[in-house]
Amino acid sequence: MSFSSSKDLASDALRRIGIMEQVQIALTLECAQEALKNALGDHIARLVKPVSIQYKTLGIAVAHAAAAAHLGMHRETILAKVNEKFPGSVERIRLLNNPTSSYEPYA
Repeated sequence: MSFSSSKDLASDALRRIGIMEQVQIALTLECAQEALKNALGDHIARLVKPVSIQYKTLGIAVAHAAAAAHLGMHRETILAKVNEKFPGSVERIRLLNNPTSSYEPYA
């Protein structure tokens, strides 16, 4: 009789109840947020937020046009960082316009 690690057991349980894909997306979005913060800096990262992954496209809500322009300059770096941790998870970035609010108050 072989024994499985707790990680394998947890993954199997999540797969059986049908939420493994959602967990994977949530972890990838968290990684994308960290990649954005590292690439853009704290000030600009407050104006962008990864919100979805569909068909290997990372959707990022952007609260300001200048932040979108800055993000465009770092697009490849962000994709590389996310795919370094989650290989093959994203191929493109789609910017979603959200000009009415920022995601964190200015400090």
